Amino acid sequence: MPPQGGRATPKWRADLRSILGAPVASARNALWFTDNNTIVATWVTPKAGQELRLRLAVLEAATGRVLAAPDWPTGAANAHVIVAHDGKFVLQAGDELTLYGSDLKPLKKLKLPALAQADWSAYPSPSGRHVLFVPPMRRLGTWLWLDTDTFQIVQSWEDLRTGDVSVADGRIARTASASNVEVAEIGKEWKTIAPGARRIYVRFVGEDLLYVAANPNRLLRPDGQVVFTSDEPSVRCLWGIAFPAAGGHRFVVPECAVKGAIPALDIGGHSVLERLYVHDGDSGGWSYALDMRGPGVKGLAQGALSPDGSQFAILSGDAVESFSLPPVQ
Repeated sequence: MPPQGGRATPKWRADLRSILGAPVASARNALWFTDNNTIVATWVTPKAGQELRLRLAVLEAATGRVLAAPDWPTGAANAHVIVAHDGKFVLQAGDELTLYGSDLKPLKKLKLPALAQADWSAYPSPSGRHVLFVPPMRRLGTWLWLDTDTFQIVQSWEDLRTGDVSVADGRIARTASASNVEVAEIGKEWKTIAPGARRIYVRFVGEDLLYVAANPNRLLRPDGQVVFTSDEPSVRCLWGIAFPAAGGHRFVVPECAVKGAIPALDIGGHSVLERLYVHDGDSGGWSYALDMRGPGVKGLAQGALSPDGSQFAILSGDAVESFSLPPVQ
C-alpha cells in the first residue's frame, strides 16, 4: 500500500542567535531528545579571542522554550553530544567523555585512549544504551564498546573500519570494501547479508531492523531477510540517513532535493529538505510521506526523533524547529 500523505508543518521554531553569539558551522553540531519532554542542542563557538566554548541549549519539547543555556570552555573543536536516553546524555570532547544528568551536572567521566592525528568516531545504538567507538577510516585498530548505563568500556577488539558503520545493542553493521552489507554480533565474525551497491549506507533503526540507503532502499532483518524495498526516498539528505525512536517502533527518513546547481558554470547546488518518510512497526512499506511546509531547511542540518516517535526536531544553523508526527500505526 502507498504511504498516507500529509504535511509536516513546524509547531514551533526557536531562533537561538541571541544566546549563542556566533556559532561555528560544523558537522559536529548535535541535536538530541534526552526524553520525550526535553531537547538538547550543542554548538562550539569562539569566544574571548581564540578560546572555544561549548554552548548548549536545553529546550522544552512541547513549546521550544529555552530551559537552560550553559556555556562551558572546551579545548576540542569537536565537542558535542553523542547519545542520550532516560534524561541523561553523553558529551564527547576529543578523547574525553562526560555523562551528564538531567540537571546538567556531570555524573561520571571517562578517558578514551589517545589517537594520533584523529578523533574517535562514535556510533550510538537506537536505544542509547551503547556506543561503539572506532578509529579513522581504512585503518586497523581497536574498537571500543561503551555501556552508557554503567559508563564503562565493557568490550574491546581489533577490527578494520572499511566504510559506513551502525550499531544496535547487540549487533554491528558495516559496509565492506566491495560495498556489501555485513553484520556481526558483538565480538563475533562478520556475515554478508546484502550484495554491494554504489553509495550504500546503513543504519540500525531497531534491534532487529537495518535500513540500507541505496538504490533501491531496503529494510532488512539482521539475517538478510528483506522486509521491504522502495525507490523512495529518491535523494538522500547529506545530513541524515534514518532517525529511529529509542522505543524501536518508528523511524523517519528525510528526502532532499538538490537546487541551485548550474553545471555549465561549474556551480554546485545545495540540498533542500522536501519530505519526511515515516515507517512504523514491521509494516512492509512506508506509513506516511509528509511534505515539508514552512521555512526551507537548506544545507547541512541535524535531526532527532523523540523516544515515543511523536515529534521530529531539526537543528539548522542556529535555529531549532519541531514537527508533530501522525500517530504510530
